[in-house]
Amino acid sequence: MIKRTWLILALAVVTVLSLVTYAGVTQSFFSDNEDSSDDRLAIRWGHYTINDGFEDTGNPPWDDKWDDNGVTDWLQDTRRTHSGRYDAYSNRNSNGYLTSDDLDASTAENITVMFYYNLSRLDEGDILVQTFNGTDYNDWFDLDTYNPGYRDGRWYLFSEIITDPQYLIAGFRLRFDTTGLRQNREEANIDDVIITTETIPPNNPAGLIASGGPEQISLDWNDNTDDDIWTYNVYRSLTSGANYIKVNSEPVYGSEYFYVVTALDYGSNESGYSNESSDIATNAVPSAPTDLVAIAGSENATLDWNDNDETDFSFYDVYRSTENGSGYVKINPVPVFNSEYTDILIYGGGTVYYAVKATDVGSLTSGFSDAAIADVSNAPPSAPTGLVASGFGEYIELSWDASIETDVTAYKVFCGTSPGGPYPFDLTPAPISLTEYTHSPVYGGGTYYYVIKAVDSGDLLSENSDEASATATNAAPSPPGNLSAIGGAECIDVSWTPGPETDVIGWDIYRKPDGGSYSLIENSWGSSTYTDDQLYGGGTYFYRVRAVDSGLLTSGDSNEAGATATDAPPSKPIINSASGGSENITVYWTWGDEPDIVGYNVYRADQTGGPYDTKINNSLLTGNMTTDINLYGGGTYYYIIQAVDTENLSSVNSNEVSATATDVAPSIPNNLSATALAGEAQICLNWDCNIETDGIYYNIYRSASSGGNYTQIASPIYTSNYTDAGAYGGIEYYYVISATDSGNNTSGFSNEDSATPVDFVPPATSGLTATPGDCLAYLSWDQTSIGDFDGYNIYRRTQSGNYTMIESLWLTANYTNTNLTGGQTYYYTVTVVDLGSNESGYSNEAGVTPVDNPPAAPTGLTAIKGNQK
Repeated sequence: MIKRTWLILALAVVTVLSLVTYAGVTQSFFSDNEDSSDDRLAIRWGHYTINDGFEDTGNPPWDDKWDDNGVTDWLQDTRRTHSGRYDAYSNRNSNGYLTSDDLDASTAENITVMFYYNLSRLDEGDILVQTFNGTDYNDWFDLDTYNPGYRDGRWYLFSEIITDPQYLIAGFRLRFDTTGLRQNREEANIDDVIITTETIPPNNPAGLIASGGPEQISLDWNDNTDDDIWTYNVYRSLTSGANYIKVNSEPVYGSEYFYVVTALDYGSNESGYSNESSDIATNAVPSAPTDLVAIAGSENATLDWNDNDETDFSFYDVYRSTENGSGYVKINPVPVFNSEYTDILIYGGGTVYYAVKATDVGSLTSGFSDAAIADVSNAPPSAPTGLVASGFGEYIELSWDASIETDVTAYKVFCGTSPGGPYPFDLTPAPISLTEYTHSPVYGGGTYYYVIKAVDSGDLLSENSDEASATATNAAPSPPGNLSAIGGAECIDVSWTPGPETDVIGWDIYRKPDGGSYSLIENSWGSSTYTDDQLYGGGTYFYRVRAVDSGLLTSGDSNEAGATATDAPPSKPIINSASGGSENITVYWTWGDEPDIVGYNVYRADQTGGPYDTKINNSLLTGNMTTDINLYGGGTYYYIIQAVDTENLSSVNSNEVSATATDVAPSIPNNLSATALAGEAQICLNWDCNIETDGIYYNIYRSASSGGNYTQIASPIYTSNYTDAGAYGGIEYYYVISATDSGNNTSGFSNEDSATPVDFVPPATSGLTATPGDCLAYLSWDQTSIGDFDGYNIYRRTQSGNYTMIESLWLTANYTNTNLTGGQTYYYTVTVVDLGSNESGYSNEAGVTPVDNPPAAPTGLTAIKGNQK
């Protein structure tokens, strides 16, 4: 007997592979909603097939061609027949990859990858089917999104034809990536993995016969004899011999359909068409759903029933009633496509009855299913929605949406004064049935925050609604009356009569100077009087007052009242301290608060308690310190200050402070100049007078060389000039001076200056006389009186000769010339030499002839007798 293959086409064709071809890549979708039909893991490497499933070690074992890298629990799932499983929950730290061995696809035109998968609790991106392109793995397929109809616990077929050249290589691999399985006991079940690269299509199927019936057409054909047949494709057309399309889920009743069949092998190679066969299917009313079950909850019920098995099934409608068998009302707003439904609008609970109807694609509807009963419990109502609050004059209006829950009978209103609660004020001790409420009166206005609770027939309260808030407006208070103002010393007292309002909490006080404009000067929250007590400098001022209520609304202006404040001296200032320095004392004080203070005067006394008869500042001091300088000689001094205002009124004396200034050396004299006087051997010195007043005198120093070895030549000098009469002409003299005060403190040297007196030739001396002697001459002459005298030069000549200097004397005005020739006449003259080596002219000439006397006879001769030898 010839083995035949049968296929029944119902409203939705199942267990048939439908291939849709795209450019370069062929994707396949398949849903059979059944366990995998084959219990082996088939891996084809070229023409080699391993006939072994994941659930059996086999020969060779399934993992002979798989690398279980990092996956320690890929094993048979006893709950899912014909499959392996990876359990991420119990092995969350050991996930990894299941990778096939290399497949040589270098000469193939395409690669076909097929397997069955059954997933549980996976999210998008949790598991990927990856293929290797020779360099890396590409994340091609996410099983959770691969099949739009994916549901937990059902088997699906994955089929992909890969024609991209980058995968047609010698090292193609398939990998199941389980690294994303990490939570919620996610599972992946895989079975019947087939990878093939064959390119030869199978033979055309033969013997096709089509037989029509109610809502179906049965097809039968001969089995193909090819050993690699995987499945068949069925094509249908409304015309014979043309326009064939693959079988889809449209109904097959009411028209004559023409069919052909093709065969596909594991390489997804497809044969040509079989012979054509046709028939007509009729439509029928779907059967009523069965095994309806209702599980009661809190104001809800969950329904479940068996799936209708008609292939042209379209959707379900769910009906509810409070009576068994009658009064049913459809409760689903849109068609129900699955065999389950949750009724969530059973307000108030109670006993309810359900029934379900099925409708097919031809709009034929079944009868009611058997009824299911549920005793639903009551639950608090939902919080009201749409709460709106609007504020008006001392009241607030509330409104909200009516509850859609039919068991809501009333509402309660609560309010508070802070956003977000709490809401301590129950405005409706007795619940109200309306969806609006007026909160009145709201004295003084204010902002309030409201929530609403719904009350159902079982007196259950809902949660709070969303919060709404509003501000009640308030009428401004009336202006204060009888405003009056009375002036005083730098102050004005203001008083008024409050208005009748009880929510007035204070007053705003405005002031303007005479000729100016009003400005707010005070927010007074006390009594209805006010003292404007800082009117420094006095002046005329005018006032107005406004009332402020608890809503911070202000009244209009009161009447205007004015008064004049008299000026008063500034208050007693505070002097903080005084610190002594080098012949100075610095005084510190605190600036007073009065804004009309324009400065301070500082006074000094030589003893505590005064009199303070010395004002140390020439003009008003506008800071908070001053330094009393030029306290020459130092000493202890006592100070007070007085504040002065814009009207030139002075305060009383401050407290007294004292400090001691140290005595220091005078300042170095400045601008010393030395000038030689004409015609005299004198140098005149001039310099600037020191400013010190403590008994300054000056010391004069001179040196023959610049910068050192100064010798004091005069002191004390009380003027700023001095003439050095001991300066000799032709010599440069260097001078410095210092200053000394009454405390015997001496300054450093001034600048150095020098001068050279005019060097005149000294006048000749006179009165030269010569007295002869025995071969000698005695000379004497008048002593010179020049200041820079250095000595005398003595000259001599004979009758026919010229003068020759015979001696230089440095002090005396006489000289004895010895070793002369007696009887020879000699002529003498003398010159004066000064310190500049200038020589005067000759003195008068004096001549002399020495005598040549014989020597005197010896005297005192004696004879001494001695021994003769």
